[in-house]
Amino acid sequence: MKAISVAFLLMIGCGSEGSGPGSQEAAVYIELMTPLIHENRLLADQVLQTAADLHNGETKNEDALERWNKDIIPLANHLFHESAILRTPPEWSEKHGVLIDIWETRSKAYEEIAQAIERGDRAVWERAKTHSGQAKIREESWFNETNKTLSPMSLRLSPYH
Repeated sequence: MKAISVAFLLMIGCGSEGSGPGSQEAAVYIELMTPLIHENRLLADQVLQTAADLHNGETKNEDALERWNKDIIPLANHLFHESAILRTPPEWSEKHGVLIDIWETRSKAYEEIAQAIERGDRAVWERAKTHSGQAKIREESWFNETNKTLSPMSLRLSPYH
């Protein structure tokens, strides 16, 4: 019921532009994505905090690796799996499938980063860093393109809140 009521409120707030074809499905999609977006923000915060702590010398490599393995990788994997089982409106299935692929790529890259640190393997590190960076660029592009679709309906989907 909550998803329907929030989606309904989103549609009411859209005005006349937001009442066009697909606006109801778009509002439902945004509502369905809300928990995943919160999780995505948490993941980004943890990755940035770990990187900052390492850069500033506030944590040791071993502690960062433990945080990576205990917090970041499980969260990235969970986000990927939750996005994969999300039942989206049919009009959003293809677009959402792209996001699933992006989040899977990121999840695997984060696992590679941990492996590289554990092994001290510079080549694996560079490859994982590249994959992670590519996933970030693809994710940003996905949200930009999605928001171009949502904009005529006066809707927006933010990657981090």
